[in-house]
Amino acid sequence: MAVAVRRKDGHIWVEEIAWKSLLPQVSIKKVPFIRGVLVFLETMYNGMCALKFSAVQTLEDYTELASSENKRNLTFLGSFIFALLIVLSGFVVAPHLVSQVFVKDVTSLSFQITDGIIKIVFFVSYLLLISRLTDVKKLFQYHGAEHKSIHAYEAREELTVENARKYPTLHPRCGTSFITFVLLTSVVVFTLVLPLFVREFGIIGSSQIELMVFKLFLLLPTAGLSYEWIRIANEKENLLFKVMNYPGLLLQKITTKEPTDDQLEVALAALKRVL
Repeated sequence: MAVAVRRKDGHIWVEEIAWKSLLPQVSIKKVPFIRGVLVFLETMYNGMCALKFSAVQTLEDYTELASSENKRNLTFLGSFIFALLIVLSGFVVAPHLVSQVFVKDVTSLSFQITDGIIKIVFFVSYLLLISRLTDVKKLFQYHGAEHKSIHAYEAREELTVENARKYPTLHPRCGTSFITFVLLTSVVVFTLVLPLFVREFGIIGSSQIELMVFKLFLLLPTAGLSYEWIRIANEKENLLFKVMNYPGLLLQKITTKEPTDDQLEVALAALKRVL
């Protein structure tokens, strides 16, 4: 992958970094419904690697930087694990516990719908909250610059700021859309699967801890299903797929902002190096 960063002196530094794969050269990564989970985890990890590189490039003292490589790697690993815990607790555990205040039967349709609504409320509230932070606003502008650059590339236009500027900041193949699909799909999956396992098979108990652990496990096939849906939806132009894509595009209005020309230059520099 290529990472472009504008340093303090105004120069755009572009670095080629090896993509870190969870299962390199394993055919299972091509299997539908399984590959989506691997792509999600790999993208999250490599995205954080890119952010770490970006943070390093804003520093000017490389002497101290070089002497603390191990410490920084441990900090990065801790940050990655912490981010995963926040995602799981904020979008699985917390909604489940809050939903019980309104609906007691955790295997009922009404509970799963309530749980899904609360998840979406938590997610949207989280995005709106962090979007008010100065650094996050800049990050969302770069997100918009990324999408504009990809639009220009897919339109087979010359990769210039002028060409990229005219395109929208929204794109159907986006992490925001993917997470939105996961949230919406989880409502359906949990509604169909939880009652089956709890009432019919008796495979898991009825304690809250067991149910939440099972929900965490169900996120894997849910993510795989969502990934395949996005792949198909991106290739179709019918009304059904456009309607299903709409919630993700709507949330991208929060996670992407109109970039400056300087930010577009950075996005285009990374894309050109990849090509």
